[in-house]
Amino acid sequence: MKSQATNQVEDGFFHLLFLETINYILLKRIENKVKQTELEELGCRIGERISNHLLNNNNSRVKNLDETIIFLAKDVWTFIFGKKISKLQTNRKGTYIFDTEDFKFLNGVFTEKNMNCESQANIELILAIVSGVIKGTLSAFNIECIVSASFKPDPIISNLLAGMLNPNTSSSSYTFTINLLNLPS
Repeated sequence: MKSQATNQVEDGFFHLLFLETINYILLKRIENKVKQTELEELGCRIGERISNHLLNNNNSRVKNLDETIIFLAKDVWTFIFGKKISKLQTNRKGTYIFDTEDFKFLNGVFTEKNMNCESQANIELILAIVSGVIKGTLSAFNIECIVSASFKPDPIISNLLAGMLNPNTSSSSYTFTINLLNLPS
């Protein structure tokens, strides 16, 4: 059984590795569209590997589409982000919506010193990796999808984007819309 200190070190290491990987791609002198594609592809590989890891280590069995989505929203999300999806919705026609708040991996990314006009674009690029994780997880189950991400800043972040306040608290929300391309029977 792992100690809480060991888990904190692992979380801290993962957080730092994640941020440095994103920063490496963000600093490349390439178009944002190419950066977005690279981040999404990286996320796909991460999602596939984490899904296989969790399934193998936990002897989990996922039998149908609903169980796959729950596995993603609960197990994969908790493994990566430390908590479950805040809200999961579906129209039962192949569209799923994940809503979440306070991505811990974004904590510390934007401070009063580095918040600027590019921040909104960078958040969208960072969310591409999360979209990729969703695609990769579903791909591990042979489910093709298109994932779109949106970010709704809270008023504090909006003011920061305008250069006014300090980002000590945030209730920004992040929405991921998943449209399945091949509905399993």
